Amino acid sequence: MTVCVFSGQGAQYEGMGRNLAAQSQAANLVYEECSEYLGFDVLSLDTEQLKETRFSQPAIVVLSLAAYRALADCIPASASPNMMAGFSLGEYSMLGASGVLSMKDLMTLLVKRSEFMQKSCDERAGGMYAILGLQDDVVNQFCEDYQGPGIVMGANYNSPGQIVISGDLEAVDTVAALCQENGAKKVVKLNVAGAFHTPLMKGAAEEIREFARSLEFKPAHCPIFSNIDGQKIPHNIDFPEYLAQHMISPVRWTDEVRQIIASGGSHFVEFGPGKTLVGLIRRIDKTQSIDRVEDAATLQKVIDKINATDAASS
Repeated sequence: MTVCVFSGQGAQYEGMGRNLAAQSQAANLVYEECSEYLGFDVLSLDTEQLKETRFSQPAIVVLSLAAYRALADCIPASASPNMMAGFSLGEYSMLGASGVLSMKDLMTLLVKRSEFMQKSCDERAGGMYAILGLQDDVVNQFCEDYQGPGIVMGANYNSPGQIVISGDLEAVDTVAALCQENGAKKVVKLNVAGAFHTPLMKGAAEEIREFARSLEFKPAHCPIFSNIDGQKIPHNIDFPEYLAQHMISPVRWTDEVRQIIASGGSHFVEFGPGKTLVGLIRRIDKTQSIDRVEDAATLQKVIDKINATDAASS
């Protein structure tokens, strides 16, 4: 079964999507439509703009959706995706690709989300570190044992031996140093403005819940999975409440990928900039078939692979 997975924030770069939009009419239409809703040309964003959440988040989601539409436009219906998932911000791409939100509502929601998140960051500064080479329970114990001011906790469970901690600045700095002293292979401070996926984002979560009440959420046209618990999202879920919880809850990506595989997922395709999810999924389960689409070259590679597989099974 084919699983579409959508990239999170962090791998954006100037010029992303231009090659894809030039080669695929379906992708170009996504860019034109979303740029109109957003009020700026997504393909023209420069490096400095892409450092700002209000530009980077929509740009990543639009590229992800454009790549998804470009592939869907070129493969047989029999090869349509069976399941979908997204990493953090990528869940918003998932909501668009699965038909839960219209493009207009999704773009409006993304603009509001970035505003709410920035407001929370301004009110209480936070930070995040990626910790590589220590087991999750070891890092979690360091977070639980921390006795100083503020909070720190595991925020992204990316793959075995790779976890991101998040919280108040002094707290994350202290625990990150402790991880370094106790055998972490690598400790990397992330270039983010706040403590994402923690209770420090409670204000933003409350605002997004209220705003999302004004939007129309429809049933997904295929099973979609959750960062919060790794399970399939129920068809009758209260999405405004879910989005609020998603903002303050850890991303349990390892559990999610394992649950997708247990549900029959066997061919993952990442949509969006970079290949972060490709790497994480390979570390979670090396037996999986994994591809990605972000430009014309990777698009053609996946089209050829899917068509060859479809022809062989006919």
